[in-house]
Amino acid sequence: MDIHGRNSAIFLIFLLYIYPFARPLPLEGQTAEGIWENKTRIIRFAGTGDASPGELTFVLKTWYGWYYDELSGYTWKYTPGEDGMLSGTLTVTYPDSRKSSVIPVYIGQNELYLDFLVRDTPPSSGEPLSGFWRAGGNANAIMIEAPRYSREAHGYYFTPTHMYRIHYWLTDMEYDPDTVAFIMDEGNEYEVVKFLRLAGNTYTCTTGRSRLVRNPEKIAYTRTQDTLILDNPGKPELPFHLSADGTILSFAEPWITRSAITDLENEISTHNGMRRPQRNPPLEFMELDFQWDTNSDSKN
Repeated sequence: MDIHGRNSAIFLIFLLYIYPFARPLPLEGQTAEGIWENKTRIIRFAGTGDASPGELTFVLKTWYGWYYDELSGYTWKYTPGEDGMLSGTLTVTYPDSRKSSVIPVYIGQNELYLDFLVRDTPPSSGEPLSGFWRAGGNANAIMIEAPRYSREAHGYYFTPTHMYRIHYWLTDMEYDPDTVAFIMDEGNEYEVVKFLRLAGNTYTCTTGRSRLVRNPEKIAYTRTQDTLILDNPGKPELPFHLSADGTILSFAEPWITRSAITDLENEISTHNGMRRPQRNPPLEFMELDFQWDTNSDSKN
């Protein structure tokens, strides 16, 4: 084996060592095009949404899911993240309006995440979670109106034995991507970004000109497969999802998944043509005997 073949084999072994510990997310870089569904709505992204905006249709599952209410006239566009990042942003434009909303997302093959983290520092050997992870999303939903953006965001710094949960909050300070902050703990110093920029909102983890992270939450943990076992009372378990290339991390479930529906109009027509079963009476049927003769005697 020549030196190039030997180096390739070593690199492959390194990857197999690093990434067996987490359940990988679906294939990365997938398009949003298609039909998606969760408990409250169905969303259809028509077109590719890259070179030109595509059509966006919402179907709300109203009346406890018994009636599908279709809303159209929306458009969407997807912009991949910088530097080849797997996450990106959806830009949704609303009917009869020039108003649009930017929604950070991670799109897998069958799952779409709104709550996820993006790796900010390279991992150390054998530790796929090590280093700093910054918040990647801050929108609560993809809705028929502008989403609500979180007033807070969180980053995580992982060492082999502890994780530091870093609280960021909205600020009107000028965003500077190169400004760093530090976690100081028992003589150790860990570097993180001072500011986050999500959907036009700026967040900070320090007060004023300080470079010291404010009140990081330190938690000891152990890792088994795709779960963190926290060293807290009750030993709570925290499942996580890690992308195949180790750059996207999520502690949340997907916000929406790809639907088995292929013909949306037919699905709506068929579903709305179903008759809702009669509700059970609030009280069970009872044989009542009022004994009218006895009641008449008591009146006399």
